[in-house]
Amino acid sequence: MQTDPLEDPSPDAAFYERRTTEKNPTSDNPEMTGLVRRIHDWCGIEDGFRVLDFGCYDGYIVRRLRKLAKIHGVGIDISPSAMAQARHAADNEGLDGLEFVVSDGAHVPFPNGSFDVVICSEILEHVPDLDAVLAEISRILVKGGRVYATMPNSLSDVWAPFHPLCRRVDQVEGHLRRMTRTEFIAALQSHGLQPTRVRYRGFVLSALWYSTFIYNPRIKRMGISLISQRESLSQRTARLAAFSMMRAYIAFDRLFQGSRRCMGIDAALSKV
Repeated sequence: MQTDPLEDPSPDAAFYERRTTEKNPTSDNPEMTGLVRRIHDWCGIEDGFRVLDFGCYDGYIVRRLRKLAKIHGVGIDISPSAMAQARHAADNEGLDGLEFVVSDGAHVPFPNGSFDVVICSEILEHVPDLDAVLAEISRILVKGGRVYATMPNSLSDVWAPFHPLCRRVDQVEGHLRRMTRTEFIAALQSHGLQPTRVRYRGFVLSALWYSTFIYNPRIKRMGISLISQRESLSQRTARLAAFSMMRAYIAFDRLFQGSRRCMGIDAALSKV
């Protein structure tokens, strides 16, 4: 079921430790705030929920969810540097009720039924043994618990003009797989996770944004300065303009969320 694998060997912990040092801290931009709201709504997160973010990087998602609901949030990541960043960010924001643990996804250090929600955003394409990770996710979820999961769409379905960008993303980020929607849902269902909502994500304007800004190093450096929290009028104006462009591509591409030609797949699931 693992389509479109990279030919390179599986990235190891050192790869993700290096990627942590290369990446910028997650910012409150329209794409990320929209993601947090989508996870909150699709998974029905409420006060008191125990929420695990698998592969959390700097803990942005659980930190923002903690501001929306009084959750007990846990983030795990294979990178010690990422976990140090997450703890530092949570401390700076004065957030309690959060925990960050260095762990790989195949051996999660929590008992059965420890969580009400597990988040796997942009992570399942990275794990060497998908079945082992999905088994762990199912194990640590309570019955009726929710999962938010994503997967890059198979190149057999993605619109051909997007293929160069998709291959570039796979190479830079260390992706090990892409899957069709049918394959992705079947893999999740094999571990007792039934879909409650599924959609495609990322079409023309998303591809243009990512190829122009996110995966163009020179332009990305300029873009980071535009969306940084600066006090000058020119910087605030530039940041607002960048955010307006992001909102426009998100709104436009939402029109195509039923098309299998999109670049990614989002799903909410419930453990039966």
